[in-house]
Amino acid sequence: MAQSFGAWLKRQADRNDPVGDLAQDFLCACKWRKEDPDEMTRDSIHFQMGCLGAGLDAYRALAKASKEWQSAR
Repeated sequence: MAQSFGAWLKRQADRNDPVGDLAQDFLCACKWRKEDPDEMTRDSIHFQMGCLGAGLDAYRALAKASKEWQSAR
């Protein structure tokens, strides 16, 4: 079974780059919303970012993370 985007992103939280920053923010949001990070899709994360008013740098980090995740699959 393929790893979900949320599960992959969760494992990136220790990185010292924009993807790591995104992962840390993602985990905080999941905790606050009481959501399982492993169940989150790229599209659901993108939607939530829009609802929270994420900036362009966050969307760039999401695009980079999405490409890396696709390559790892």
